[in-house]
Amino acid sequence: MLPMLFSISVDHGPKFLQITCVGPATVADWFGIFGLAAAVASRSGETRILIDMLGVDFEFSPEQRDEIGSHGARVLSGFERVASVIPRALYTGRAEDTAQRHGLEVQSFADLEPAMKWVAE
Repeated sequence: MLPMLFSISVDHGPKFLQITCVGPATVADWFGIFGLAAAVASRSGETRILIDMLGVDFEFSPEQRDEIGSHGARVLSGFERVASVIPRALYTGRAEDTAQRHGLEVQSFADLEPAMKWVAE
């Protein structure tokens, strides 16, 4: 049996960049998502980003979630809004709170539709 791959797709929507991820993710993968999102959005002139993690599986310690939040804030701080969509069962709010404390305009959602609405407002 082949190991499950972590994969990322990019969609340039009319109002925001959407990054969709699927598979098992590590902290390094999250850092890569932020870097990719920032690079693509900057290059294409997009100011809003939606990161869809509904198809992702991860398990992080509170310290790792803090690290993810602070790194996300550093990398994505130049954007107007960042929405993240996280499976309800995996959401703790810790990374989001850390990113917000570092000045990132970020909101997490358990469903894609409200995230799309918020990031496009």
